[in-house]
Amino acid sequence: MNLKEIREIEFRTMKVFDELGFEEIRIPLYEKEVREDFTREIAKRTSGGKVCYRGSIFRITHFGRGEEMYQIGCEIINKYVGEEEIKLCALALNMISNIITEISGGEMSVLIAHQGIAKKILGEYAEYFFKKNATQIQKLIEEKKIENEIAKVFFSVFEDEKKIQEVIEMPYDMKVFSKSVSLKKLFNLSEKAQKDYYSGTVFILFHNSKKIGAGGIYSLFGKEGIGFSINLLKLSR
Repeated sequence: MNLKEIREIEFRTMKVFDELGFEEIRIPLYEKEVREDFTREIAKRTSGGKVCYRGSIFRITHFGRGEEMYQIGCEIINKYVGEEEIKLCALALNMISNIITEISGGEMSVLIAHQGIAKKILGEYAEYFFKKNATQIQKLIEEKKIENEIAKVFFSVFEDEKKIQEVIEMPYDMKVFSKSVSLKKLFNLSEKAQKDYYSGTVFILFHNSKKIGAGGIYSLFGKEGIGFSINLLKLSR
């Protein structure tokens, strides 16, 4: 996509947030250090409500390289994240995904996961699944420390959530989000969020199979929130 199309996506996305009652918040790029995360800063500054934002962040990647991102996103912050907040987040995501698809002609999809369910069921063995350590997982199965069906449901990626429900009960927040979002869906219960403040459903956004954003439910500073961000620079590459 060219710059004009990216700007149109940004303009129409902010219009969606405005229509849904989000208030734009602006945070300086640099205070004591360069900003590398919007969510934490917004949760620190906001007592509650619906806020949206856009701007640059600078983050160190897994490979040790610095990467600039131009993010646009939203946060819904409350004492507790319930069905209403999850559905509103999904609605915003659906509307913005439709805008991106309309302008780009591509396909949007979402990978849905959950922070907490793996540790709750797998306990100390959860880390093997987060790291996709097939050798250790097979050893756990052979030693009968984990049932084969349980291992399979946490190691695999599913297109149909019913495959998960046949083995374990999906968390309620994950079921609500899955039902509310209209994008093409994949499910991976051992997908680990990049930030440690995520506490419930998490998701990764893809455009034509390329990761462009992420979001989920989190706990910060005695509050809960749900939101997502899209890196517009990824759309332009």
